[in-house]
Amino acid sequence: QSADTQFEKVVFDSTAGKFVVAYKNSDNSGYAVVATVSGTSVSFGSNVQFTSANLDYPSPVYDSVNGKVVIVYQNGSVSDYGYYIVGTVSGTSISFGSEAAFNSVFSSYLGATYDPTSGSVVVGYGDFTNNNSMVIAGAVSGTSVSWGTAVAHDTVNPSYVNALAYDPDQNKTFLVYRRSTTVYAKVLTVSGTTITAGTADSLVASTNDSISVTYHAGAKKMVASVRQGGGGDGYIYLCTISGTTFSKSAAILFSGAARYISSTYDSTNAKVVIAYESINNSSYGTALTFNPTYTSSNSADF
Repeated sequence: QSADTQFEKVVFDSTAGKFVVAYKNSDNSGYAVVATVSGTSVSFGSNVQFTSANLDYPSPVYDSVNGKVVIVYQNGSVSDYGYYIVGTVSGTSISFGSEAAFNSVFSSYLGATYDPTSGSVVVGYGDFTNNNSMVIAGAVSGTSVSWGTAVAHDTVNPSYVNALAYDPDQNKTFLVYRRSTTVYAKVLTVSGTTITAGTADSLVASTNDSISVTYHAGAKKMVASVRQGGGGDGYIYLCTISGTTFSKSAAILFSGAARYISSTYDSTNAKVVIAYESINNSSYGTALTFNPTYTSSNSADF
């Protein structure tokens, strides 16, 4: 894409063996493109517009049971409601069904993951109509989603960031979110499209919007990467789920002044890869690998 883009998020379609990138285009609408990795090269299919609406915070997830990509987003053209659309990857192209709302409140800072045990897409978002932090689950059928009842898991303030990941060993979804000036986390139990939220525990004081979480299958831990307040240093918290609660490690510094943090798990090498903008290093894009077993990392600019 040669135009200015924002809110780029990537998901892997394991059935097609392709990556799908969802993003906000320069005209504020939503686009997606299929990426094919071969060795160290990446090729792209055609950019496909999935909504002409003024879009923010697109979050794609892959439904491995139905072989579909679901993108949730804030629809600024329709009262900032939470919207979704279902896509199907074929070769290097992606086609979509019709977009639809999953609620009728001002929904922002959306994050999502897929729970294969319940067969549901799990979405976290801030409800700025009622000032609550919300979660909702939906089951995919064809190119539509049947949504359960939204749950206000935190009624103090709406969440400003929502990062979610699934723990296959505990069959739980882990939610990390910022409410006011503190980053919290909690365990979600999903049954069908019904969500029960555990008790929140704070991770760190922060007023920043850079949060990412991914599951390390080898260590059986959630790796939460957070930009802390003040100087904006990047820290890792290792979280271990047990039932509906979790324990956390002490903070592990991975970078000074990091922002726009994203992370994923490399199952081949059993490491978490964290990418971010290194503000103290000419704002270069920087990546590192992290192994919870040894709490070790090494970083390199890209």
